[in-house]
Amino acid sequence: MVASVNRPVQRTKGCVVLGTVEPLSDCTECLSRGPVYIAGSIICVFEIFRKGGKKGNAMSKIFGVTVLLLSSMSAFATVLTEFHNTDSDVQWRVVNDNVMGGRSLGDFVVQNEKLLFTGSTNTRGGGFSSVRSVSRALGISDADEGLELLVKGDRRTYIFRVQTSAGVTYWAEFPTFEEWTFTRIPFSDFEPRWRGRSLNGPVLKPSEIVSLGLMIYDGRDGAFSLAVDNISVF
Repeated sequence: MVASVNRPVQRTKGCVVLGTVEPLSDCTECLSRGPVYIAGSIICVFEIFRKGGKKGNAMSKIFGVTVLLLSSMSAFATVLTEFHNTDSDVQWRVVNDNVMGGRSLGDFVVQNEKLLFTGSTNTRGGGFSSVRSVSRALGISDADEGLELLVKGDRRTYIFRVQTSAGVTYWAEFPTFEEWTFTRIPFSDFEPRWRGRSLNGPVLKPSEIVSLGLMIYDGRDGAFSLAVDNISVF
């Protein structure tokens, strides 16, 4: 199924160039650089949701260009899960650091067709919490380029975790914001890991992915909250 995500991404201030701490002064600067930012492996779309002003003014043009980009960005993404919470959808489970004697707490709930992943990390132990899907064929092709998420977080850095049919785990980090944000992670950015350590393992073959996962393991203590609207491949 081809996805067409039409929920607006609302960011009118506090925008930054991803992968840096460089702030954008205003929406005009956003247009001058292009509404879609590419920094490293992450693509984030900032939408100007206030049309206002005279016909044909800069704000209206920014709005129109950004909506077009939002539509085109998701028009070619194939949905893996929209969290319908049905037997045919991807099923999830919690794995926290208590499996290695840690003290972090984490859980999830699927409601209103969103996955809400919340809890608290404690670095005096493992320092991580995660949700992972039950292994199953996901229909991802080696021709697919990466994963696309529509997420809202807490400005902490999260990890997208995938596992292959051979049992190899791969990680890629992504930042979060307090507004709904499209994030794209190319498969080429996933690195093989074992218990947080980098491995000299094989390059990820997307067609072998059988499990998806979201993880927080940023070396910080405290509460976390991540909402996910959908996960797709592009």
